[in-house]
Amino acid sequence: MKIPSQFSLMSQDIQVKFISDLHLKQQALGQSLFNEGLILIQKNTKAYPMSKDQQLQTFFHELFHFILYALNEHDKNTDERFVDLVGSMLHQFHKSKK
Repeated sequence: MKIPSQFSLMSQDIQVKFISDLHLKQQALGQSLFNEGLILIQKNTKAYPMSKDQQLQTFFHELFHFILYALNEHDKNTDERFVDLVGSMLHQFHKSKK
């Protein structure tokens, strides 16, 4: 699966951008900016190598943040463990489907 550059959830357009220094600026591999309709993902660089699988799992994690945001589930949205588990399951589903 190619990570989309844009998609919509509940009529909100969301862009996906790859950033080369996200791990330095935010100490994260991904970030959801709800008010800006933006998902940032760490770009694969020499300074910080990211495999396509790592980027895809990060995308699913950030996508789930946006889903929870769209559903007004703010308490669940701040539970990084929960979001990471669901994001990982979505990634596993995608990789194992036949």
